[in-house]
Amino acid sequence: MDDARRSDKATAVAAWEALFRAQVTVMRALNADFPGGEISFNEYDVCFNLSTQPGRRARMRDLTGHLLLTQPSVSRLVDRLTSRGIVEKQPDPSDARGVIVALTAHGFDVYRSVAVQHAQTCPL
Repeated sequence: MDDARRSDKATAVAAWEALFRAQVTVMRALNADFPGGEISFNEYDVCFNLSTQPGRRARMRDLTGHLLLTQPSVSRLVDRLTSRGIVEKQPDPSDARGVIVALTAHGFDVYRSVAVQHAQTCPL
C-alpha cells in the first residue's frame, strides 16, 4: 500500500471514529436530559418511529431498520412496551413469519405527552 493510500485510509478511519464519538456524545446528552417517567429514551424512539408510519404501525424488521439497536434489543423493547399496552404485536398478513408492531391509542397519548416534555428539555 502506498503512502497516499495509507494516508487516505487513516483519514477515513479518523473521520469515522470522530463521527462515532460525536454520536455517542449527542445520544448521551439526549438521554441525560430526557424526561423520565412513563417511557425510556429508547422506548420513545420506538413510539416516535411508529407515530410517523401509516396507521402508526410497521413491520418489526422495518422498525429495527430505523433504530440504533440490534434486532434482539428491539424485540425485547417491543415486548416490554406490549406488556404495558403501549404497542401491540399483530401477525403480518403478507408474511406468516413476520410481526407488525402497532402503536396503541394509549401508547400514542403517552408518546405525545412525553414528546411535549422532551421538546421543552431537549438541549439541542
